[in-house]
Amino acid sequence: MKPERIEEIRIQSESEHRDHVWSDDVIGELLDDVQRTAAARLRVEGADDKGRTPADRIAGVQRFGDPITDSQRARATALLLDLLAAAELHGATLSDFDFTIDLPGGCLDVITAMDRRR
Repeated sequence: MKPERIEEIRIQSESEHRDHVWSDDVIGELLDDVQRTAAARLRVEGADDKGRTPADRIAGVQRFGDPITDSQRARATALLLDLLAAAELHGATLSDFDFTIDLPGGCLDVITAMDRRR
């Protein structure tokens, strides 16, 4: 659900003119959004055309410097899955990203950079 729609719902929820029909419609819209997001996440958790899962793709990333911990790999995998679920809603897959950028490597880089800043 887009931030603009969320804000619209918040504003409307304060109105004295809302009723159970409005509430039912909003709940239905929210549940549809959750279902779409969950379905997209299930689709991206599967293996690619070479049989590699997103976790396999993260595990295959090699970087110089400090060793990558299991926790960092798990967090990078979660980030990759969330990004792929969002991309799936736009029709993009990890294979589409593979033609332009190293998304798994980028996810791991983001996590390690966040840890270094702490």
